[in-house]
Amino acid sequence: MGQVTIKQLAAEVGLSVCTVNKALTGKPRISEETRMRILDAAERLGYKPNLLAQALARRTLTIGVVYPEVWPDYYRKLVDGVRQGLAELYDHNIQARYRTLSATGSDLGTTLQELVEEGVAGVILCSSGHPSETAAWPTLTRRNLPCILLGNDIACVPRLTAVRLDARRCGRLAAELLCHLTAGGPLAILVGNTDIMDHQDKIAGFREEAAQLGCTVTGIYETQDDPALAYPATQRVFAEHPETAGIYIATDNALGVCRYVRESERKIKLVATGVFPELREYIAQGTVQFSLHQNMERQGLLAVRMLYRYLAWQTTPEPEVLVAPQVIARNLQDLWATNDAE
Repeated sequence: MGQVTIKQLAAEVGLSVCTVNKALTGKPRISEETRMRILDAAERLGYKPNLLAQALARRTLTIGVVYPEVWPDYYRKLVDGVRQGLAELYDHNIQARYRTLSATGSDLGTTLQELVEEGVAGVILCSSGHPSETAAWPTLTRRNLPCILLGNDIACVPRLTAVRLDARRCGRLAAELLCHLTAGGPLAILVGNTDIMDHQDKIAGFREEAAQLGCTVTGIYETQDDPALAYPATQRVFAEHPETAGIYIATDNALGVCRYVRESERKIKLVATGVFPELREYIAQGTVQFSLHQNMERQGLLAVRMLYRYLAWQTTPEPEVLVAPQVIARNLQDLWATNDAE
């Protein structure tokens, strides 16, 4: 038997094609009993809807993509993933309107309101987590605007889901690598900002794994994700704890750390973050033993897929989607030779 059509499914249940279509697409004005009878029949017959045809038959879905101007290298890769996801859905009647936010995010409320007035069906939001953004959250609720957080999660935001790095796993992986590299030596962490959930999770995972493997964590040092602060932060590590044998550079501040290690000629093991060209040189030279790729493009791609499925097919995503990191080593980094990621 060939692929079952919607007409054959309608004939099987003795209902009109219109009624069957309402049941399959989650539309109202149909009883739950009838809907379940149709869905059961569809499963029994192996009916597969022509999603592309349905997409072409409906109006174009427009989504908003909002991201901060700060830390452009980080957010650019998340948005690159969004663009990949939209390209993947090129034939499915979906388009995007892109908006950038100021460093403080104080214009988020105005930005969301403008997108609502332009008729967006949902929004993908890369939030920096700045406190001034909180004034915008009522707009999401009041306008019933479906929102997916990308790259971060914030407890008070009314969102469908958050797609972000599995940061706790990232921290645990970094500690595991460093504990083995240093044979249990004391370890330190350089992180951007301890107020950010992603960074908190990395620290928590690192501490958990280090404790399990019997390694001491000598200190946590903030760099505010400013490359210029990474060098003096590394100086502080050794001024306060000269016994430190390994450092986890939990955000994109490896270059200042590497420069200090090279100039001071310290024998130290490093696990960094990212796969950008300058860092690959330090991996090739052996200054950095491993780096953790945060798969930001994949995060963006998944966010688009989930928002589209929710808007087009009423498929509710999981409350949180965590993307695992990948380990980059000297003999793997050629796979990223054309990648300027992170």
